[in-house]
Amino acid sequence: MPRQEVVIRNEAEAWYWLSYAHSGATVADDVVIRFDGWPTVRLDFEGRDFHSSVPSRVMPPILDLQKELHRAYCLLKYGEDNVRKLTNDDRDASEIVVNVGDGSSIFEVQLSDQLNNIVGAVLGKMGSQEVLFAVTSLALLYAGHASWKAWLTHKAREKEIDLPLRMSEEETKRTELLSAALVHREPIRVLADGMDEVRNHALYRMKPADRLMIPHSDIALDGGTAARISHAPRVESEEVRIDGEFKIFSVDSGNMSGYRIKVYRITDGLELSVRIPDAALSLEEREILKTAEWDKTRVLLRINARELRGKITSAALVSVKIAGHEPPRPEGDDSPVDVD
Repeated sequence: MPRQEVVIRNEAEAWYWLSYAHSGATVADDVVIRFDGWPTVRLDFEGRDFHSSVPSRVMPPILDLQKELHRAYCLLKYGEDNVRKLTNDDRDASEIVVNVGDGSSIFEVQLSDQLNNIVGAVLGKMGSQEVLFAVTSLALLYAGHASWKAWLTHKAREKEIDLPLRMSEEETKRTELLSAALVHREPIRVLADGMDEVRNHALYRMKPADRLMIPHSDIALDGGTAARISHAPRVESEEVRIDGEFKIFSVDSGNMSGYRIKVYRITDGLELSVRIPDAALSLEEREILKTAEWDKTRVLLRINARELRGKITSAALVSVKIAGHEPPRPEGDDSPVDVD
């Protein structure tokens, strides 16, 4: 019997396969998933500084796109938002190349090779249906023109700006499908937020006389409007350690995000949803977690987390011990620990 093959050559095919994966339809374990010539992220700038040239002010959003692709590779392959885990081979597999076209300045980034590399890295570690969902979602978040239009429409409504930009009925249904499909899939939600920041940063860097052509449309956004829509780029999150005695609310398992525990810290009531990376814990530690959940006993947890503006945005478990069995750490040692 021939292997199931999914070849995605354009945006319409990506929407079809996203709908297919989200519907719960059967995807063979040995499925072949491949992107062929798509997706392409395209930014088309016009202005005095854009004549087949690259002003330095527009490089940060392009570098943001590279960071988001590294995060995608790391989240899907290793189950955590910690790009320090990426090997040199991982970084090579997700490195982008920017082509600058003639005329104004058309920046094009072809992502089929990078997404194919992600498929190769995670197929077998995740269920085939989840892999298909993840990569089609990423492709549409990065390059789907409906995603661009939905983001701009939302920002214009938020800032009470009248843009001649309307979502068709089909585009509205597609973006609603993507939003609904992301509800229980935290890694892709994180990456969706990251791509919104890439779009925001591209607009934020424009000068008043610049124009940005909206991908796959006849609408241009001038620099003045871009300044009203965009905001200062977000501050990078920082790695922090969160250790202490915790009680466990629940242990959950969820497709791409793997096993998670919901906990609160005894000393201050801090509540967290903590990811358990693959192979991070020994069998003994897993038994401690199960017992602590059932009996509602205290455990000592060591947690790597990321903090942005005083808020914990992600957390991954490093180790667990029965309360009272933790050897003392050297004074002042609160540095993050890599999770294997």
